[in-house]
Amino acid sequence: MKISEIINETATGGSSSAGGIASLAKPMGTSIIKRSNPTSIFATTAAPKKKKKKKKIKETMDFNAGVEAKPMHFSPVTGGQSRYDLSNPPADDPWYHDSDPPLNPNFKPDEEMNVANANAHEIANMLGLNDAEDVHMPIDQFIAIATQWLKMHIGKRSAEEPPMIHRDPGYATMVKGGKREGYFNEQIMRMVRIAKIGKERAATHVWFA
Repeated sequence: MKISEIINETATGGSSSAGGIASLAKPMGTSIIKRSNPTSIFATTAAPKKKKKKKKIKETMDFNAGVEAKPMHFSPVTGGQSRYDLSNPPADDPWYHDSDPPLNPNFKPDEEMNVANANAHEIANMLGLNDAEDVHMPIDQFIAIATQWLKMHIGKRSAEEPPMIHRDPGYATMVKGGKREGYFNEQIMRMVRIAKIGKERAATHVWFA
């Protein structure tokens, strides 16, 4: 299969009229605005602008298999469970400062995959894709591409990558974590396993998100 086949207010004031705008004293609690209609020159003070919500930066991505619940909206059928059960904390330690929370019996590690954004993009590159967004595709197509990669790398584990530290005077020190030997083989095998579990549950697509 060729990789090239992959699914791929603000209002403005009007100009002054021929007669111009009369200069009047403004009542308290109001502000004067110029309008093209001179019969209405007073307006109450504008309401304060709503603050825009800050977007949260997500530094990791989950790999999922699922179905298209509605056009361009996909719902996972794999994973999504917390490792720990936080539903019934002890009264004397509600935040688990002095104890460990119990494990969630519904957590299935074989269905979970969470990696750093950079690693998700590198995994996609290994599969011949441009970035993690290109991993979003029909499930059978993904299984075929990933299985082919695994077959081509039987006995060929991906190389170990040492951590990289970048220092610039006056700037923060940037550290990129290394990767153990065979990291990409392991992650792609995990993705295939999740995709196959999803297919058993009628999943039609896979994606990173």
